[in-house]
Amino acid sequence: MATHPHKLLVLKAFYLGQGIAKKGTYVAPAVAMVDAAIAFLEPKQDETSRVRLLFYVLLKAEILRSNPSVADLRNRARNISRTMGSEMFDEYMAVEEETQTRVRVGGIQKGVIADQGIRTTETFLAKYGSFVKTEVVDYACKALGIRSLSEKEFHFVHKTSLKELLEKHGVPFSI
Repeated sequence: MATHPHKLLVLKAFYLGQGIAKKGTYVAPAVAMVDAAIAFLEPKQDETSRVRLLFYVLLKAEILRSNPSVADLRNRARNISRTMGSEMFDEYMAVEEETQTRVRVGGIQKGVIADQGIRTTETFLAKYGSFVKTEVVDYACKALGIRSLSEKEFHFVHKTSLKELLEKHGVPFSI
């Protein structure tokens, strides 16, 4: 069964954003390219443009996930999503929650005691009787209730570059 396109966009924002954030020196030019997309799409009111705008705001939020300005970006994304009647923002936040490794303490003293960063996947051995199998948990997919991606969906989520997306969406940009 095909995955809902909005869930694929949430996954794409997460994985592309994480990929860009991990590259360090690529962050500034990538954010400039995303800003160009946001500026290009902001005045447009058709549904496709609004979905794309929301995608680029979520992408920027993921790239800048550890930056204090992320709260403003998430608020903007929430407003766009609610105006559209979409669940994309809530789905994105579910991915954020599932992939964050903060250990929380409850009770009288509440707070975060450890933050090991962002986890995307985990590989472990599962034993079924005498049979041992290697299993991989994709936490972003898990958060969205996605058990598997088709080959085409996998390619879009993990292989399509920011430059390819901008070109497909007709966004003028410079590198």
